[in-house]
Amino acid sequence: MVLLNLIVTATTMLVVLNLWENRRPPTAETLPTATNLPSATLPAEAAITPILEDTPMPLPGETLPAPPAPTATPLVQRALTSQDVNLRARPSLNGAVLAGLPEGTWVDVPYPLQTRAAEGWVWVFVHTSFGSGWLVRAFLNFNP
Repeated sequence: MVLLNLIVTATTMLVVLNLWENRRPPTAETLPTATNLPSATLPAEAAITPILEDTPMPLPGETLPAPPAPTATPLVQRALTSQDVNLRARPSLNGAVLAGLPEGTWVDVPYPLQTRAAEGWVWVFVHTSFGSGWLVRAFLNFNP
């Protein structure tokens, strides 16, 4: 049925374009007719039923309470350690080692990045299943 409607529409457009080019009034022979088209009734199994949401409706003169304010979701980026590394309490080789992370450990890096340059390394603050601390940026793979 849709295909038939498209054909009739396309034919009508062609006739209109042809008439525009020739600039002559349409005749009964040049206009398409809509005879012998199938009925547009839906079968019983395709009946449309309304979807009712569980949304309260106010009574006249009544107002609904405001919806709860959205909570801020912290942004994090995932990274993978590219070798065995030490998670440190501060961004320094002298910082206390909180945990030794094996190669291939997933870490969460909060956004915006918290970085510090110290002792020739760039350190990044991360959250891991072993705790939170500082790792050397060179040993993190952000695009594994």
